[in-house]
Amino acid sequence: MSLPSMNIDDRDFDSLVKDSLKMITQSCPQWTDVSMGEPGRMLIEVFAYLTETMIYRINRLPQKAFVEFLRLLGVKLYPPKAARTTLQFSLKTPMPNQIDIPQYTRVTLDQSGSETEPPIFITTKLASIKPGKKEIKVDAFNAEMVTGELAGHGNGVPGQWVQAAKTPIIAGAELLVGVESTPEELSQRAETISYGDKVFRIWSEVESFANLGKDRYVFTADRVTGVITFTPSVKIHDEDEDAPLPALGEAVPEGREIRLWYAHGGGDGGNASAEVLNVLKDPVPGVHLTVTNVTPATGGAPTESIDNALLRGPLQFRSLERAVTADDIELVTKQISGDVSRAHAYTKIELWKYALRGTVEVLAVPSIPKSKWNSGRISINNILNQQKISTLDLIREELKKRTPLGITVLVNWVRYKGVSVHARVVVNQGENTSKLKERVLERLYIAINPIPSENNSSGWEFNSPLRVSSVYDILLAEPAVRYADNVKLKVQYAPSTDVRCIQVDSFQERMWYASSGSSLFRTSNEANGWELITTFQDEEIRKIESSNTFAGYLAVSTTIFRSNDERYSKLYLSKDCGESGSWDLLHQTAFEIDDIAWTERDNEPILLFTAESGLFELTLKVGAVPGHILVDSNEPSRGFYSVEAAKDERGISYVAVSSRRNGGIFISDRQGRAGTFSHTGLKGEDIRLLKSNQYGGRIFLWAAVTAAGTEEGKGCFRLELSSSSNLENEWVLFNKQWSGGSCFSLTFHNTRAYAGTHNAGVLALDSRTSSASWQKHSIDSGLPFRDRGRIFEPVLAIQSDQKRSEPLLLAGGVKGVFISSDAKVFKICSDTVFTETVTIPPNWLFCSGEHKIVVETEE
Repeated sequence: MSLPSMNIDDRDFDSLVKDSLKMITQSCPQWTDVSMGEPGRMLIEVFAYLTETMIYRINRLPQKAFVEFLRLLGVKLYPPKAARTTLQFSLKTPMPNQIDIPQYTRVTLDQSGSETEPPIFITTKLASIKPGKKEIKVDAFNAEMVTGELAGHGNGVPGQWVQAAKTPIIAGAELLVGVESTPEELSQRAETISYGDKVFRIWSEVESFANLGKDRYVFTADRVTGVITFTPSVKIHDEDEDAPLPALGEAVPEGREIRLWYAHGGGDGGNASAEVLNVLKDPVPGVHLTVTNVTPATGGAPTESIDNALLRGPLQFRSLERAVTADDIELVTKQISGDVSRAHAYTKIELWKYALRGTVEVLAVPSIPKSKWNSGRISINNILNQQKISTLDLIREELKKRTPLGITVLVNWVRYKGVSVHARVVVNQGENTSKLKERVLERLYIAINPIPSENNSSGWEFNSPLRVSSVYDILLAEPAVRYADNVKLKVQYAPSTDVRCIQVDSFQERMWYASSGSSLFRTSNEANGWELITTFQDEEIRKIESSNTFAGYLAVSTTIFRSNDERYSKLYLSKDCGESGSWDLLHQTAFEIDDIAWTERDNEPILLFTAESGLFELTLKVGAVPGHILVDSNEPSRGFYSVEAAKDERGISYVAVSSRRNGGIFISDRQGRAGTFSHTGLKGEDIRLLKSNQYGGRIFLWAAVTAAGTEEGKGCFRLELSSSSNLENEWVLFNKQWSGGSCFSLTFHNTRAYAGTHNAGVLALDSRTSSASWQKHSIDSGLPFRDRGRIFEPVLAIQSDQKRSEPLLLAGGVKGVFISSDAKVFKICSDTVFTETVTIPPNWLFCSGEHKIVVETEE
């Protein structure tokens, strides 16, 4: 229970009048008429009213004390924040000479006829339009600059303070305090600024005078009031009572000028749409320049209210100036920039098994101006447009100062998953259905929203799935709604078509990847829900490979189709499972890549890839180029389809490749180095897929045979990899009961092999005996059929998580991803429509798509 707050005097107007009338009866019995309107009664009520007002002010003393205590602890009101944007200055025609646009050039918008002063934006730096060029872009913020303002003169006494003439001073903007100095007083490293014919030493702003470093020329600033305070004197040790109190820092020498350079203004009035700042208040002489803001001006926020400061004060007191806990980091993140509406901090190890210990990630949600809200709705595009790199940089720099040593802080924007609600709502007769539909939609948009609002103070909660039951609660909260039904949840993206690749992450439990055309999807809950993590525009994903050695490393190869039927490829790398959305382009080839695989040399990752022109290796060093690996000295330009790498328990690293033109299999037992490959048979077989399976301390290499046309196919060959074996003579063919033509994909779980075929779905094999037969699933297994007949669609990708004790299979093809625990019964797991729950990663948030509500009367 919180401590009760008691009034110093609890009497009110009625009790004061009642007590006064009682006193009259006792002390002046001759006064018998005290009815309403009687002059004496009116005087009593007047004094009761004045007394009640005094009591109200007395009872506010505890709050006054609370404010004063917070002030003594250094809690200040947050100053306003300035809206920021990018201005583009343009010439009608290029000039032969360079055109300089000075720093602090002022730009505003046209508000002719308006009674309010339009916001003024100033450029942050000198910008120059080069000869022959027509335009230049430069950052700007909503403020007015004050340069060299004389704030006062030094008195030589510690604790002196001066005040800026124009307040408030903008948060985050540079505040320079210069004290007049002589050349003899200045060291070579002292920062100075000139004004007139005098030189001023720049003093440093600090949050408080506690734990000052070597710099003694410091001050604190209250940017709301404009008060600049220099270091006081204080007795810290048990010293002589008669000795003068030592100053914590330098005092301003007597008679020296104190001048200020600062930006004032800011506030939410500076938030403006794009292309409205078109008035140049400081023209460049002799040049006709036009200007506009190419991005919206955002991030402006007013001075903090007293009420909010009273709530924030105790929180700030708990964290002081350090950011140690998650709450501290979130508080600092929101304090730093007006572009952030909420923040979420967590230790990376909570979610990512591969994360380094001591790594903390803070995720920020941008602020959205009210002008961008459309009946409660904010689209994902509007949110993404407000996410600025400069805001994250500002937060990173501040958190570096406040977090303890040994803590690594990552700062990123939150990622979002779009979801829309489809439902029917039945209302009472006589209701205005169109108006009610607007109210219901507004409720949904506000509820399923990452941005805090008046009706949803926190926004959508992290680690909170969207359930149909929650949607019913939202719909039925509208008083006129009788009932709702046919509720469905639809996500914006899912790997529902053209799935060529499926890959399980080698380190992160329950995490899988799937490709759909140019889009890469990821699930963190074993296909209960998928998230789009990146799109390689105008490219088709052909291979996904997760490293078995380097946690978080994920490689993707894509193919680009030229108009003349030529193809080339790109190789991409993510070092965090694609989480941050940041992908490094490792290399762009002049040919199409067929397959990729990870290996390592000297504890460094190596990416291998095959093509018609051979086998190549690529290191991850900056500027690295692929190197050709000589496989067959008799045919150096031999091309290859597939590459597979595996490492046994003794540390021997094998690399196997399958030749084009039915040239057989080559294997290296020395990390795939040039000149270490040996031909191991299968010449004359069309092998386009190699996969390895490890169990019981043994490694088996599988080679899938490609069939021509409508042939039944041969199945798969298997070879145990061992340095002491004659590899060429030990291939075993598993072809009993094989049907379905070509084998497009292979995966394993212990001794069982699963093959994705051209027209027989998924075949299963217990490989413990060489005489084992392939097993078919039934016709009603759940896998999709082609348009005609009872022939299954090709299974282009199949993957099993071998870390699980029980098998779990994901199979992909032209109609999406299907899941099975026994290779007999499959069900779709990549649909975009849900009737129960839509899941989301713990560090993502939902954002509303286009909700579709049908409103009908009870009839």
